[in-house]
Amino acid sequence: MPGPPRQPLSPPRILALGMAGVIVAGTLLLLLPISSATGQSIGLLRAVFTSTSAVCVTGLIVIDTPSALSGFGQSILLLLIQIGGLGYMTLSTLVAIALGRRVGLHTRFSLQESLNLSSRRELLQFTATVFKKPPGWGARSRYPELGSGNDHRRRFSTAWANTP
Repeated sequence: MPGPPRQPLSPPRILALGMAGVIVAGTLLLLLPISSATGQSIGLLRAVFTSTSAVCVTGLIVIDTPSALSGFGQSILLLLIQIGGLGYMTLSTLVAIALGRRVGLHTRFSLQESLNLSSRRELLQFTATVFKKPPGWGARSRYPELGSGNDHRRRFSTAWANTP
């Protein structure tokens, strides 16, 4: 005999589980030896803290990013910052739009309002821009000195990574 029907997850629970999932995925990727500049894992606590800090866009670090992480690890970190900076729910809705999935009217209007866009066309243009530009393109165009020299610390500032 089947049990009582399961209730769907509430939006806050979906958001919390989604953020936790992104943090866990980031942690697992940062734990890989390929993510480390030395070829050895950075350790569970450092990986969890770095992933959580990146997704929550706090800017706190426990490792020296340019010397501790390889190019792959730095790319993972930038991706986590992008996901956190743009917002998990906003990003997941934009992915659905980019994939051609139907998005409900209420969701579309909420997204347009949160991004301060006035029409569906602007929303589609914004989606195309987000997925076509590499992270930090806007910061590099506004502050060309950020890309010059070997100062890796500037490359990982939140402004660099989260500029649309």
